[in-house]
Amino acid sequence: MTTRTRASLVLSSAAVAAAITFAGCGGSSSSGSEDPASLAPADSPLFVEASVRPEGELKANIESLSKTLTGISDPGSLLVEQLDSSIAQSGQNISYETDIQPWLGEKAGIFFERYDGQNFSGVGFVVETTNSSEASDFVDKIAQTSSSPVTQNSYNGVDYITQSGDGTSVGVVGDFLVLAEDQKTFEAAVDTSEGDSLADDGKYKDALSAAPAGSFADIYVNIGDLINSAGAQVDQQVLDFYNSLGVDFSNSTALASIVPGSDQIEIDVSTNAGGGVDSAGLTDFVGSFPADSWVALASPDVGEQVKKVIDGFDENGIPGSVPPGKFKSTFSKQGIDLDKIAESIGDIGLFVEGTTKSSLAGALVIQTTDSQAASEAVSKLTDLVKQSSTAGFKQIPGGFSMSNPQQLGSQPVEIVAKGDRVVVGYGDAATQQALSGSGATLDGTSAFDAATKALGDTPLTGFLDIQSVLKLLESMGASSDSNYQQIRPFLGKLDFAAVGSGSSGDLSTSKIVVKVAK
Repeated sequence: MTTRTRASLVLSSAAVAAAITFAGCGGSSSSGSEDPASLAPADSPLFVEASVRPEGELKANIESLSKTLTGISDPGSLLVEQLDSSIAQSGQNISYETDIQPWLGEKAGIFFERYDGQNFSGVGFVVETTNSSEASDFVDKIAQTSSSPVTQNSYNGVDYITQSGDGTSVGVVGDFLVLAEDQKTFEAAVDTSEGDSLADDGKYKDALSAAPAGSFADIYVNIGDLINSAGAQVDQQVLDFYNSLGVDFSNSTALASIVPGSDQIEIDVSTNAGGGVDSAGLTDFVGSFPADSWVALASPDVGEQVKKVIDGFDENGIPGSVPPGKFKSTFSKQGIDLDKIAESIGDIGLFVEGTTKSSLAGALVIQTTDSQAASEAVSKLTDLVKQSSTAGFKQIPGGFSMSNPQQLGSQPVEIVAKGDRVVVGYGDAATQQALSGSGATLDGTSAFDAATKALGDTPLTGFLDIQSVLKLLESMGASSDSNYQQIRPFLGKLDFAAVGSGSSGDLSTSKIVVKVAK
């Protein structure tokens, strides 16, 4: 799509769906018959569906976000103006109000039929229509006003036009306008309309059933088919590693949904790869971190995953370093029982605080199910580091610290075991607070409370104070960067990001909510 002639056709069709995403021009918009996925080939590994003519609460939320973030209260009108301007520059006598609005439906989708490990091919844009006859008139007008040769074609009773040279094809199939990157892809959409489609696929249906209400866009990925299509482009060792963790991608899918709210943007992700996770209790764990932490997150039952990784390394070895069957024994000779350590690991958390380079501090916090095993492991590690004559080494109660300003920064790195926690801290104060969980903590702040409520029933597993991050970046010179200056007004409107995870049946679910400060 690099030539001017191809651009003229694309502007009159693909841009219709892409550029008026937020138009929300009102009126009855849905034909109520089918879904854009009904024209996507059943084996499409990637499909994106979105509302191009939002109404009701969805429209109100989009407009509210637009006004807060950009100062534009009617993004639809602005985008329509830009669309009309782009079409005019292409030399075609077409406008949104006259030629597009009368037939534009509620939804549009993009299917990607093939993937070779680097690029997608067989790409088709499917736009729902409310009046297929008027949509056909629109296609005819494209052909009549195109600045380059356009051929008229017919396939299985469906008329369509093709851009000479590159093959971009546009036509109306049933209740949909279809733009395809070539004739083969367009005709595949025609065949799909009369046979099995992605909308009929069981995996797609199961994935879509997890989509939240009020979704603006849904992105479906058949992970297994993508991997199979990529073939040799996929690193088999990476797949083996995930298999060792119990993650089977061969029949897995994922769905990501974008849900706009009046003062937040929510992203929901669900996948059947690896099964569900139990994140109950993590909100309290994250909430026990220092109150001025600008990032805090946690992951459940990490020991089980660590055990699988250790077993995988022991079985397969580490190429160039450790032969198969020698990983565990290598550590055992040093008095370190990896299996025992893994079994003692429970939830793991991390926090970072400080808004200047000199005040940065934080800690990795490991909750243990066997405090004695954890204490013994840290003691063994302390002896090993002491014997290595590491610069800046200092033995402290429950572990050791290392200080090396040139390599580690201004704060000491400390590894300490105490009670049911093992802490790898940067800065003594952060280490001690991580060990005790005392002092002012996140769960006593209004921002953390708001983040927890924003996630609803989903347990909070991560928190990010966006404004504190900006302060840190600017203290390190980000303000002098021209690119940063351009996006700073937008970033200044963002309050915090909350991350949650959980499970629903065999699905792992994740939710990210970015709160906008009004």
